[in-house]
Order: sequence, then structure tokens, then C-alpha cells
Amino acid sequence: DHIPLIVLSANDIPDRVAPILTGEGPSPLPALIDRRRILERAGARAFAIPCNTAHHWEGELVRDSAIPFISIVDAALAAVVKRVGSSGAIGVIGTAATIRSGFYQRRLGEAGYDVVLPSPDVLIESIVPGIALVKKNRIAEAEPLFQTAMENLLDHGADCVLLACTEVDMALPRDDSRARQAAIDTNEALALACIDWALAQ
Repeated sequence: DHIPLIVLSANDIPDRVAPILTGEGPSPLPALIDRRRILERAGARAFAIPCNTAHHWEGELVRDSAIPFISIVDAALAAVVKRVGSSGAIGVIGTAATIRSGFYQRRLGEAGYDVVLPSPDVLIESIVPGIALVKKNRIAEAEPLFQTAMENLLDHGADCVLLACTEVDMALPRDDSRARQAAIDTNEALALACIDWALAQ
């Protein structure tokens, strides 16, 4: 299922978190639109962004796009339907900005699912530091933090949990069968959606 790809590794996009949480710092939207246009000029026939938090700006990003956008939120929702059917309780682990933005909560709610969010304590004490540790390649230290976050959501009734941040799947313990069976990696869902789109063409 290898497909033709144009990869734009844009590590100079402004921070996504601060504008959502505090309203401070430059919006990443102009840079995201600029990179989308580069992909269009390079011949891309569709585009995707493997960053959950960036989807806060999805509506504005795609407004005048000449090519379709393959949304990680749509891909995650499709994965939820395959996993639990048309109803259930869905947990979400993501950055504080992704949780604050609420786009997963809105889409899941519109589709008829209940949403289970991490408590403020779990978000601050486990998820945020866990993400920071993965960014520093301190995977082993992050594992118990994400394990705690998963257990919290599952214990509060989640039927499955969206790993709605790139870093989470890398540090979710491989030997935790309960967590692994419940997890839906949104980036994997996006990759599969891109393959499906390309093969359908």
C-alpha cells in the first residue's frame, strides 16, 4: 500500500499551544496556509497534517484550498466507528490545547458518542509532562504517566481512547494489554485514511 508522497517537514510553524491556551504569540494559521500552498504548487492532489492541535484551525486552513484535506479528526472518528460501533464513551488524551479547543468533543458529540476527558489533575500531572518527556526522547519516564492517564479514562467508563497527540503512542507501554486494546492512535488512523484516499483515486 505504498503511495506517492510529498513530505513537507515544516519545523518552523509557530507554536500551536499558546495561541489556544493564552491567546498569546503569533497564530500558526498563515504559516499553515503558506505550507499548504507549497504542497499545491508541488503537485499534491490532497494534503494532511499529522498534528492534532493544528486542526484547531482546520476550517480556515481549508477554506480556499484547491485540493482536498484529509482530516485527522475525520480519520479518528472513522476508527472509532470501526472499534465500538455507533455509540459508546470515547476518551481523549491530547495536549492541553487540543482539549481546550474542543474539536474532538464537538465531532464525537455530534456523532452521538459520550466523551470522557482527563481530569485537570491527570492532564497537568501526567499528560502534559508525558508529552514533554517524549519530545526529549525520555520515553521510559513518560510511560507510567501515560499509563496513569489511560487507566483514569478507562476507569471512568471510556470504551476506547483516542491518542490525540503524536507523542502518546510512542510512550504507551507495549505490555499494558488493557491500554493497548483500548487505544486508537489518531496518527495511524490518518495514515490509513491517506492510503484509502490514494487507492480510491
